[in-house]
Amino acid sequence: MSRRDWSELPVHCLVEILERVGIESLVETVPLVCKSWYEATFYPQCWQHLVFTKLTFLRNSKCSIPRLKSVKDSRFNLNFGVSRHINDVDDSLEKFVQFAIGRSHGLVSEVVFHPESRLKEGQIARIAQRCPSLKLLVLPSYLSYVINFEVSDSICKWKSLEALHVASLIGLKKTIANISKSCQNFKHLSVNVPRLDGMWC
Repeated sequence: MSRRDWSELPVHCLVEILERVGIESLVETVPLVCKSWYEATFYPQCWQHLVFTKLTFLRNSKCSIPRLKSVKDSRFNLNFGVSRHINDVDDSLEKFVQFAIGRSHGLVSEVVFHPESRLKEGQIARIAQRCPSLKLLVLPSYLSYVINFEVSDSICKWKSLEALHVASLIGLKKTIANISKSCQNFKHLSVNVPRLDGMWC
């Protein structure tokens, strides 16, 4: 019996598979399998579900951080270097989010951040601008006052939004009002707030 050559898998089947593997695999392993798999990672459908919770280098400053930088070949411009500064973590997350969104060409339906992620001002607004089809947004455990209102203001651009997870009451009244006005398919809102003992509930 002859063995199957996985590099000859029809591209539509391969893309169906890659939609489910997670962005860490799309970046770290899939492109290294063979040329056809590498090229399949450029299909926007592979980047609809952006779940950043498994990428440990984007969570905190205690681990090595793969840095992203611009190079002449923009098809796959990840450069892995080492840094331990918290600002580098913030920069890495911001650049990685923009990289993944760029690959999606506006098809992103889910964005899920790790609870310990740190977002920069303007990042939510950019996601709203470039991801009009967003259905699910799970935000980190802490957002600044300004970013909380960025979330509230961005709701109006997500007409298809179905679920939102936030970790603050700041701007929530405006968020709910904008959901009511703009998101006809909205089903679920969850708010994590700290208890007096410092735990989250």
